[in-house]
Amino acid sequence: MTTTEKTHTMILDSYRDCSINCIDESLLWKELSIAWWVHSIRDHWDLVFIDLREDGEIFQIKFSRDVFGKIDQIAKLKKESIIKFTWTIIKRAEDDVDLKSKTGTIELDCKTFDMISQAKALPFAIHDAKIVSESLKLKYRFLSLREEKTRKTMVMRSKITSFMRRFLEDKSFMEIETPILGKGTDEGSREFIIPSRIHSWKFYTLPQAPQQYKQMLMAAWFSKYFQVARCFRDEDDKSDRQPEFTQLDLEMAFASEQDVITLFSDMLISLVKTYYPERPIQHDTIPLMTYQQAMEEYGTDKPDIRFGLKMKDITHIVSGTSFEVFQKQIDRWGVVKCIKVEQDLTKKQVENLTKLAIQSWLGWLAYITIQSDYLQSPIVKFLGEKVSQDIVEYMDAKLGDTIFFSAEKRETADKAMDIVRRELGKILKLYFEDMISFCWITDFPMFKKTITGKWEFTHNPFSLPKKEHIPLLLEAKDIKKIQAQQYDITLCGHEIWGWSIRAHLPEILKATYKVMKYSKEEIEHSIGHMLEAFSYWTPPHGGLALGIDRIVMILQQEKSLREVIAFPKTGSAEDLLFGAPSSLSGKTLSDVHIKVESYITTQWK
Repeated sequence: MTTTEKTHTMILDSYRDCSINCIDESLLWKELSIAWWVHSIRDHWDLVFIDLREDGEIFQIKFSRDVFGKIDQIAKLKKESIIKFTWTIIKRAEDDVDLKSKTGTIELDCKTFDMISQAKALPFAIHDAKIVSESLKLKYRFLSLREEKTRKTMVMRSKITSFMRRFLEDKSFMEIETPILGKGTDEGSREFIIPSRIHSWKFYTLPQAPQQYKQMLMAAWFSKYFQVARCFRDEDDKSDRQPEFTQLDLEMAFASEQDVITLFSDMLISLVKTYYPERPIQHDTIPLMTYQQAMEEYGTDKPDIRFGLKMKDITHIVSGTSFEVFQKQIDRWGVVKCIKVEQDLTKKQVENLTKLAIQSWLGWLAYITIQSDYLQSPIVKFLGEKVSQDIVEYMDAKLGDTIFFSAEKRETADKAMDIVRRELGKILKLYFEDMISFCWITDFPMFKKTITGKWEFTHNPFSLPKKEHIPLLLEAKDIKKIQAQQYDITLCGHEIWGWSIRAHLPEILKATYKVMKYSKEEIEHSIGHMLEAFSYWTPPHGGLALGIDRIVMILQQEKSLREVIAFPKTGSAEDLLFGAPSSLSGKTLSDVHIKVESYITTQWK
């Protein structure tokens, strides 16, 4: 046995005979040794009780002054220290039984103890981490991970990932790893760049996703592939994003829409029933909704369908009125959308909703409340009595209902009213918080226009158009009408994965890039390797990417992705625990042919 007094650390040949999970009444009166963490200490003068912790389990140990002459020193042990005990398991006194704990009827009667490792004064109370700043928790992440709620989340994340692996293996999917260092692309999100030391002035990038690699596996005739993949995106600060994340990545040959819906609906429903049996599932058969329906009724392609409050477009009713606020937007190709609320709202609630809408780039939030003998609203006098009554009838509004309006460009109106709708659902308690609600979204547009007027893909450029729209793509006609065989699935108003049938024919993939105005040389640079592979006959195939971080966050009812990742980055992509990103030495940079100019030098150039 070696003891180092300076560091309060003891090195032993053996630390324990069993773990905390092995202890139960079958070991009564047996003498064993074990090493655990000090969770809490209660000093009752002649007796000292210490709660010990391991793997989320708590066990009580009793020290008696009759046995330990230095019991006062024991009472002064610091939390989170590790101590080794030799003890006998005994029955607890009847007035000390804790029926909430599976070991609440027994305790340890300690004979001897050794200090294995004494903790420093903690920077914060680990088991009251809610009051601690996030930056402090991330700086001491190895401590905040000890907090019981966080630990349970990490355990559940492991179980969810293992469940997905077992499910897919049972369906004959093969787990295959793909490279982390790859070739950069101009599509999608900004990529992290890795300079090559061996190849001067050339670079690798970290993968946004294994998209092209998994399609190459289809060309290699691995008909069912998956992996739990690490992905990287150099994006600006977003509350629901991390620069590195984990996704379940999958591809399968000869996949049809019904194959996908059946297989993965089963996986999700089975997952919830296995690990969250106490939480109700809104639909055992996951409903399907088109993109167009989602946008018209919910203002978003990731609707929360746990409650109603569907939107309606009333542009056709208010068009031509003298109400300048509405007419001005209509003349600019804007829309007027509204939501009917069948509950009384306080003045304060209406004011808060208006502020929320303004923060979402909506100029203002108009409303009409139906009273017994009149319509209460400052806009009725501008709309006129007839138009106001037409709106009430169209919305089927009754006494006491309130109708909220937004008038803006469609994208802004939809976004603002989606936020207002979600807030209404929350403040009016229109849904059960524990409700699990999945929804398939189908028939996405394949392209959208950028602010420069160019067409770009909505999800990814590798999707296959719907069969009836393939001629439009090949002829580059009616681009706006082309729909992709693209399917998203949402969970309680969050997108958790995207699935699509792929363009496996070279001429279709090339046509997609031509619509996006890629030159022949640019097409060859971006996807020449894929076109070559597809020319050797690749089976029809489709694939998906499921965000593991996000699905764990939603199922665990956490507010941030940082709560479900072991070592997350801050909102500004910093690692406070390890101090990344950091500067590198001149030699290290020189090896990869990089020279960093000082800030002052750069400013003067």
